[in-house]
Amino acid sequence: MNETLKDNFVKLVSRYTQNSLLINELWNEIEQHYTEPTRHYHNLIHIAAVYNKLSAIKGLLADWDMIQFSVFYHDIFYNTNKNDNELNSALLAKSSLQKLAIEDSRIGTVFSQILATQTHQNTNDIDTNYFTDADLSILGESWENYQVYSKQIRAEYVQYADEVYVPGRIKVLNHFLEMERIFKTPQFHNLFEMKAKQNLENEIKLLKQNL
Repeated sequence: MNETLKDNFVKLVSRYTQNSLLINELWNEIEQHYTEPTRHYHNLIHIAAVYNKLSAIKGLLADWDMIQFSVFYHDIFYNTNKNDNELNSALLAKSSLQKLAIEDSRIGTVFSQILATQTHQNTNDIDTNYFTDADLSILGESWENYQVYSKQIRAEYVQYADEVYVPGRIKVLNHFLEMERIFKTPQFHNLFEMKAKQNLENEIKLLKQNL
């Protein structure tokens, strides 16, 4: 799986530089972050899942290259003790893309897309909506897959006791349930919306048993 992701990344970056040392440096940085031992969900498997969902609809996207960069960098920082992971991830993406001499406007697109994963709200940019929908698609998968995901998230917050974790997690889940639409694009909405709401409600019920 890592090899496929790496191949896709190398193909992407090779459109902007032929410097093999820089390409390897950028990939190694990505791989190092996403394989940290504290990563139980926000790892390369998650990146591959988001990438594959978007790859399947890339013909609908205005700038597939920049969305790919957003996918690779959006969770490169993930520390459950901090609340600036999205900003730091966006800043690192910006720094990396500047090394590739990509236009400022396109770098700005990636920066904005990564910041959009803080709240997953609807935006005026369709690519951003597709990207954040793909990032949330696990919410609408089978209950079995969702349970694996919820356990992986709990493992990433292992340092917090239930009395701290459970209320915080319920708040996050309610944030999604209170949205007019969890999934902003027709494709993702039709596939995942109803199941996502069921899964979120089921997890809240289970969490409340631990209060």
